[in-house]
Amino acid sequence: MKRAATILMIIMVFSMLFLPNSAAYAKTNLTDISNKHWAKGYINDLVDKKVFTGYEDNSFRPDNYIKVSEFTTVLVKHLGYQVSTSSDGGKWYTRYINSAITNGLIKNGEFSNYEAYISRAEMARMIVRGLNESPSKNQLTFVDKNDIKEAFKGYIKRASEIKIINGYGDKSFKPDNNATRSESCKMLSVMINYEQSIKNKRQDRPIEESLNQDIRKTEILVAEANAVAEDFSFDVSKDVSGSDYTVLDDVTSEERISMNVFDKLYIGGSKGNDGESYDVGLYYNGEEVDSVYVNGSPSEGQNYRESDNFDTPTALVWRTSSSAQFSIAEDKSGKDTKYYENLTNGSRTGFDVLRNNMYIGGVKDHNGYGFTLSINVRYQSGAEIPVGSVYVYPGSMPGEGWRASENISYNKEKNFVIKVSNAPKSDNKKELELQEVNYIGPALFKITDTDGNPNNDITAKIVADISGKDYELGTIKNDTVVNGTHLYDGRGVYAGGSEGNVYLPYKIYAFGIDEHGTPITLGKIDVAGSPLQGQNYRESKNMEPKKIIPDEITYKIVISSDNVDEDDITFSAKFSNDNRSISNAKNHYKYDAEYDNDLSVSIYNVKANGNKLNKYYVRVYAELPEIYEFVK
Repeated sequence: MKRAATILMIIMVFSMLFLPNSAAYAKTNLTDISNKHWAKGYINDLVDKKVFTGYEDNSFRPDNYIKVSEFTTVLVKHLGYQVSTSSDGGKWYTRYINSAITNGLIKNGEFSNYEAYISRAEMARMIVRGLNESPSKNQLTFVDKNDIKEAFKGYIKRASEIKIINGYGDKSFKPDNNATRSESCKMLSVMINYEQSIKNKRQDRPIEESLNQDIRKTEILVAEANAVAEDFSFDVSKDVSGSDYTVLDDVTSEERISMNVFDKLYIGGSKGNDGESYDVGLYYNGEEVDSVYVNGSPSEGQNYRESDNFDTPTALVWRTSSSAQFSIAEDKSGKDTKYYENLTNGSRTGFDVLRNNMYIGGVKDHNGYGFTLSINVRYQSGAEIPVGSVYVYPGSMPGEGWRASENISYNKEKNFVIKVSNAPKSDNKKELELQEVNYIGPALFKITDTDGNPNNDITAKIVADISGKDYELGTIKNDTVVNGTHLYDGRGVYAGGSEGNVYLPYKIYAFGIDEHGTPITLGKIDVAGSPLQGQNYRESKNMEPKKIIPDEITYKIVISSDNVDEDDITFSAKFSNDNRSISNAKNHYKYDAEYDNDLSVSIYNVKANGNKLNKYYVRVYAELPEIYEFVK
């Protein structure tokens, strides 16, 4: 679950993010923001907090639009998310976009262009996610609610419920309108005030509950990936290996092929069949000549089968409409080397007659008329394909009329169609290697008097050197959250620089999350009363994380897809550690497993309302047990 950060003062150089030639300092007396401007209070609030700045001419330009990259950068900085120190090889905003994706502000694929202007709907969705609020299931009341895309409705409704947005005077929301600078100021200002109100409600809670609400990250993202179904296809080859003589690549449903009727064909190279079997038919003029059953393969890309499964012709068949008899010989006289005698319509011979210098003659019962012989190849299935013909002239006498084989014309190259039956559906399987649960989060500081009562008046500093001059890590009050990992890196941490303590001793407690995401007590510092306010730096030797490794972790699988309600999604999965399989599980499925750094999960058969999804986005979270320790 994404935690809404407590309010941090974000210092931004607006000229680097929003518009060119802006001033590098805030100006609260803006020339183009009148006392009657609807957003004056919001704009002045964020300018005072240095989240926004004006231009060099002391204007604010409230109606200018804001880009996705610009708003994302502001929000990431405000929420205190970790950002890469390198440019990640991209544009200036790439590292902020990556941080937003990692922390769930943005999902992969939601924006095709980060330099486009952000819409009001997109801004509302990001703010609701940043506040760690869930989309509302209540119905929208805006008059243009039917114009709001399904993917945004729950977020816009929740933003409306917590008063982040109100809509326009005509009771519309205008979700696709580009958001202006003034509108972004309003949303961010209300967001900050909402965060503060939530924080104030927690002030009187026990430290354990405060730790759970403000620090403990109950869900840690351990794997995420886009899954794009690979369309089912296969290859046709003339060799059994499939590597030397492929004649067709990536056949999906049917494809034409020209080939010699005596060629052997092999089927394989399957993709996207998810281990399912299928049938491939060979057709000529719409008639199925033969078919091959391809068994599901344990290894995608295999399953080449010899073409004796895909039959080659078994015989020649002679077809004629005449009742005549005829013979075939190797010499023109027909007297020396007769191969076949007294053939009639439907007679079968071997393929040896399809060569040069073969002669037809010895005709009987032809009644003095010439006739045509059609030469067909016959398959085991009974299908016949004509490959040649010869016209037999009437002989002057029965048994005469031998004709040279140039009268026998044939062509073994024919046009076929390869067609799939029982074709597998697209494969939407995705293998995910779950990352090691290795999150080191922020630290929550509690300041109390010597009796353990909260003290909200004291301000102190935490530093990495005992002098307090060189490596300042942050200024804290009671319930302050400090981001970063400096309390975990093995260096000494010191506290002092007190203000507001009237020279009285006090205690500082620090709570954090260990490398497995588990809440722990980092330590306690006793700060003695100082004769000189601002001194008293003490080494925080206790502030070293104690590793608490849970025996069992709950993993949660979340799947989303464009324009699909997550509640309508089901899926199947298989886990590597115990080979447990689940079928047709509901989205947000939880799986209890022993802690295992090598766990992987295979997601497949992803559906929405029973229809297979070919594109989806999958995230796996680790939910950690509630473990508390408190140094009293």
